[in-house]
Amino acid sequence: MDDALALGSLSFVACVRSVQFQSIERVYSLKSIRKLGLRFERAYRRQRWLLRQKHCRQVRDHWIEFASTLKPPSAHLPTCLLDLHDIDLDGEQGRRFHQLVSLLTHGGYTIYLNPRLSFLQTAHRAFKAEALRKVRPLSHLTRPPVFDLYLTDRMPTSDIAEQTMIVTADQTRPIGERELPLPYGPFPSVWNEDWERDLGSHRKTPRTWRLFFGGHCSEASYTKIRKYERMAVLNRFQVVETTKHHFASDIAPIQNDRSFKQLLSMEHDGFVFLDNGIYRTPAGEWLTLLARSRFFLAAPGGDYPLSHNLVESMAVGTIPVIEYASLMTPPLEDGVNCIHYEGKAGLRESLQRVRSMNEMEIERLQEGVIDYYESHLTSRAFVQAIETGLYDCVHMMPYLTPERQQRLVAA
Repeated sequence: MDDALALGSLSFVACVRSVQFQSIERVYSLKSIRKLGLRFERAYRRQRWLLRQKHCRQVRDHWIEFASTLKPPSAHLPTCLLDLHDIDLDGEQGRRFHQLVSLLTHGGYTIYLNPRLSFLQTAHRAFKAEALRKVRPLSHLTRPPVFDLYLTDRMPTSDIAEQTMIVTADQTRPIGERELPLPYGPFPSVWNEDWERDLGSHRKTPRTWRLFFGGHCSEASYTKIRKYERMAVLNRFQVVETTKHHFASDIAPIQNDRSFKQLLSMEHDGFVFLDNGIYRTPAGEWLTLLARSRFFLAAPGGDYPLSHNLVESMAVGTIPVIEYASLMTPPLEDGVNCIHYEGKAGLRESLQRVRSMNEMEIERLQEGVIDYYESHLTSRAFVQAIETGLYDCVHMMPYLTPERQQRLVAA
């Protein structure tokens, strides 16, 4: 208990020092107090491993034991060393770390990790644990080579790699010119299906539906998220309800196995709607569903402003109907690779565009969507951007930086 109090005191002092140059009025405003509390909580989570070293060592040792069962890496593949300390890089349950590892492994890298306890304290969490199953401990190398790529969130050691890049999740400042935004990706389990190899066949799927939405959309889940107020966008519940009202009687819900199979074999020129709170399709059928539709209602997510559904729909060539286009890097463009709207009135106008668009216009938009995905969201595009040498840093959460948020509010 004494250790916990001491750690808490140190974290609190660090947080107070971080705002010591602010005015007294700002420090004691409700907004500043909330920020101070969040900083304290974040500082405590970062240093919690000091109080849980036994647990952290068990997690580390379990991963190292599993890694010993991996096949020897191919000698011709480039190598990457991850030397990370801060669990702020994780994302939800390790989702952002999973995305980084997936992009690099699919891009051809063999990945090693320096097993630091501060970073591995969350290695048991779902997506982070999955990602680590593709990573080897640095200790497995008896004679560490000069790595092709070295990614670290601390001051780098320059003589251990041909190329060194800093990794950051700083959400307090705009993205620098030499910072490479980590692309937002699919749901981690989709990566595990090695999905990039199957995209060509999905893109050739006959488009038998006009507009599709699939995902959780309960009012209770999506009306209490503060980030929506900060971002000035409709929440998912509002987006779905407005769309259902617009299409009225022209809705085809997927509610059970029977309706799922029926809709896969029929055309529907209205709104196909799937609420995962009522029915969830088999995991292997998700991309098939997305590829059936010409358009996808890309409502915001829950834990992040972006939703993995957006990336998955674009990957198969389905056109997103979206309000937060400016959060993508580079931003999506209305009429080029998305249908963009602002507010309820704008959404209704966009839905009317969706209903009246002819096949020639749709095919042009689909080509733009696929071109954007291939140019900016694939593992190949990410690795090629790294290897240009134009970037010094990988930004793990670029869509949460002030620059992106301000662009969205101003849109």
